[in-house]
Amino acid sequence: MSEIARRFVVLHAFLLWQGGFVVYGGVVVPVGAEVLGSDRVQGFVTQQVTGWLNLFGVAWCAALAWDCAAVRGDRLRAGTISICAALLAVLFAVHPHMDALLDGDTQSVLDRKLFRRLHQVYLGVSTLHWLLAMLVAWRTLLAWRRFDSQLLHKDA
Repeated sequence: MSEIARRFVVLHAFLLWQGGFVVYGGVVVPVGAEVLGSDRVQGFVTQQVTGWLNLFGVAWCAALAWDCAAVRGDRLRAGTISICAALLAVLFAVHPHMDALLDGDTQSVLDRKLFRRLHQVYLGVSTLHWLLAMLVAWRTLLAWRRFDSQLLHKDA
């Protein structure tokens, strides 16, 4: 696959995951709670959506790993991608434990204290993942710039 096509895939995987994450967390959750009349009810929507957001995160990490293998030379970027993948694994591990504490039929939380603790872990890991994604995005742009510069100097 061409350089530009790989970058296109990386960019769009990033936009899908980050765009979804930011719009959902910053707009849909508060609007949904207002429209539905309850943070708890909105939480049952979020329960379903976060699975999709995590899958988008996997697509993004896979695209970045592919790009990192093609555009070598930035160990910080490679290491940060590995940390992002590990954080995604934590999100996938915590999510079913939170799900088990939710009763969809009655839309109730079976153990509020444990759910709150798990939710705080989930939000903390998600936030760290988001912050590291910003670093990776920046490092990716720098890696692409360096790669392009090397190609220009090689051709000269």
